[in-house]
Amino acid sequence: MADIQKNERIIQLLMELLKRPKKAFTIAELLQAIDLPETERRNVQRDMVSLMNLPGDLVVCYGHGTRKTYRTGLNVLDKLTLPNFEDVMLQFVFLQNIANIYPGTADLIEELVDKIQRNLPRLEQDKLKDAYKDIHSRVFFVGGYRKIDDAAGEKLHTILLALRNRHELSTLYKTSGGETKKGNRIPVGIAMFQGEIYIACVRRNDPRAVYTIKLNRIISVESTKVPFVENPETRIVLESMVKDFSLFNKQDNCVERIHLTFPLGKRDFVEEIPFHSSMRIREGKEFLHVTMHVNVTLQLKQWLLFHTENGVTVVKPEHLRKELLKIGLEIAEKYG
Repeated sequence: MADIQKNERIIQLLMELLKRPKKAFTIAELLQAIDLPETERRNVQRDMVSLMNLPGDLVVCYGHGTRKTYRTGLNVLDKLTLPNFEDVMLQFVFLQNIANIYPGTADLIEELVDKIQRNLPRLEQDKLKDAYKDIHSRVFFVGGYRKIDDAAGEKLHTILLALRNRHELSTLYKTSGGETKKGNRIPVGIAMFQGEIYIACVRRNDPRAVYTIKLNRIISVESTKVPFVENPETRIVLESMVKDFSLFNKQDNCVERIHLTFPLGKRDFVEEIPFHSSMRIREGKEFLHVTMHVNVTLQLKQWLLFHTENGVTVVKPEHLRKELLKIGLEIAEKYG
């Protein structure tokens, strides 16, 4: 029993030293830190001798007699050392430059990189600053800039906590029609698509009624004290909607086999921007045959229109051919 108490005491002492690696403790301060009475002074002194006798300078002692102080000798806990620093440095710099293309996480990336930078040795900090100045002038953003919500990181944090703690969210939300609506929502997941973050929610009285809202349209959000119990059926429905690409479709789910053709020379273009994980490509004598199993949604039509100049042709289903023909006729009428 005495050995167990001693081991526990030694672990407590070591933890105190490791938590504040720069501080040198007196015996009195160590007694106070682990809440031991003065009668344990001799035992703590013996414990510190035991720690000092361990290899690797785990604990070191300064001074003599009543002026002795103790601290950890592990410098690695004070400064961060990175292997292959030159390579890692360039990745840090690039991450800083592109942080804002990740909605809601830019603040987190900036904070992480800043903490890493501040814990680097001084020489490597200077190298990092020089590299940032050089690389920053060579990273270009083509086209328009996405409007960055300064509070997006805080909103995302609130949503993640609500998901973990199973609490409803109170949101003030701007709909696609421009209306502002306030109400409670039950969050069940987070989905990412084309640089946007969506919050998947479920309606209170229907475990299959899963819908999404955009993070950048949330004006304000708070976690409520109202708990919810997630229905297992909701998780199955959500995973199915992600898989068949019906998550953003307000119509009834109807997964179909989509059959497309592309010219043989366009394979790289198709593979560079795949639409869905079920997409398969087979080379025929004259064309590439592309198939997938998804819902016919607005997003699919936009992807097909994007590939119009790459020679895409819809073989099946017939109704999708007619829908694209209608869009083409409307464009021709407007600009013809």
